[in-house]
Amino acid sequence: MSAAPTGRQRLRFLWDRLRGFVVDWALVAFGLLLIHFLLAYYFTVHVRYTWIVWLLVAALLAETLRAWGASPALRLFGKRLVDRDNQPPAHSRRLLRLVTWLPAAAVAGAGLWTAVLRADGLTWHDRLSGTRLVERPKDSVGPPWYRTGWGVVTILLFVLTYWVAALVTEVDLGKFLSRAATAKPIFQGLFTPEWSLLALAIKNIIITLFLALVATTLAVPAAFLLSFLGARNLMTGSRTGLAAYYAVRTVMNVTRSIEPLVWAIIFSVWVGIGPFAGTLALAIHSIAGLGKLYSEQLEAIDPGPLEAVRSTGARTLPLLRWGVVPQIVPPFLSFTIYRWDINVRMATIIGLVGGGGIGQMLMQYQQLVKWQAVGLCMWLIALVVWIMDILSAKIRERLV
Repeated sequence: MSAAPTGRQRLRFLWDRLRGFVVDWALVAFGLLLIHFLLAYYFTVHVRYTWIVWLLVAALLAETLRAWGASPALRLFGKRLVDRDNQPPAHSRRLLRLVTWLPAAAVAGAGLWTAVLRADGLTWHDRLSGTRLVERPKDSVGPPWYRTGWGVVTILLFVLTYWVAALVTEVDLGKFLSRAATAKPIFQGLFTPEWSLLALAIKNIIITLFLALVATTLAVPAAFLLSFLGARNLMTGSRTGLAAYYAVRTVMNVTRSIEPLVWAIIFSVWVGIGPFAGTLALAIHSIAGLGKLYSEQLEAIDPGPLEAVRSTGARTLPLLRWGVVPQIVPPFLSFTIYRWDINVRMATIIGLVGGGGIGQMLMQYQQLVKWQAVGLCMWLIALVVWIMDILSAKIRERLV
């Protein structure tokens, strides 16, 4: 007789059910939103609904996809629907599963709670319909993905998304080709740069390079320290370490998701317009970016040297010094040089919002419609980026 499942196993039953349904529901709700947009755009049809109705319709369609094996989430999480004989259910059983799911979902998620209370993890509609979710065999051979239900749903969702994206972004190739002549003054200015501003442009490009240099050097120590807290293999030994891991990863992901351009706007208000605001913007984004790269490299280290050092009785600091650091120095140097390269390029962009350097000069002359001055700035930026590419490649070749 098998032992009764533990509380953690029961919660696992609930989590397996809930995560798959939430993913399917989110995909269906997104698809309905896209269809709503297309109806309003092409036919001026505005469907009147309340949010409750919207949620219920999306939930019903999501469960329909799951009952008929067309669920992207089931495929994503390696599940499949079978009957009591471990075979694909008949359509009558699929329909019965959907019909019994409705009251189970209506009564405060009774179907899910049944999976927690029962030892076998089966929901109410599982038992009544004679169907259940099982792990999909990893070596199973089936039709090509685009001929499966979940594949068709995925393709339709992608087509709808791209269709709406093209409408929202107002893509118009006809306008692009027919109005090419209006850009003639810009290209004339770009190819006839105003050389009288060369000294000023060189001064500003030097500011841009220093801006990127200071931002990178400020970011590296902070990212290095945070990367150890953000490496799962080094922080899962205790609950405190795991909490620190999730906290650091969350902060880095949120910080990295905000573009340096936005950080530059924030710091321009905070410390005023100028290179200091740009330096802070690049530094804060570089800490998050480098921290992610560093921590992922730490997660990929060879555990052999760690075990060898640990067998000598070494504690945390010697373990990191002799078991981890020798493995990460070359890739860390490579990531740092790559980030410096990115910061040089990005420093020209954040100048557009008051971050200082050549970008700020470029923005000023663009607003004055002085395309020859803009051309000089652009050619100088291109030259510096080209030189930086060559130098960073040489440095990486020597050090890594």
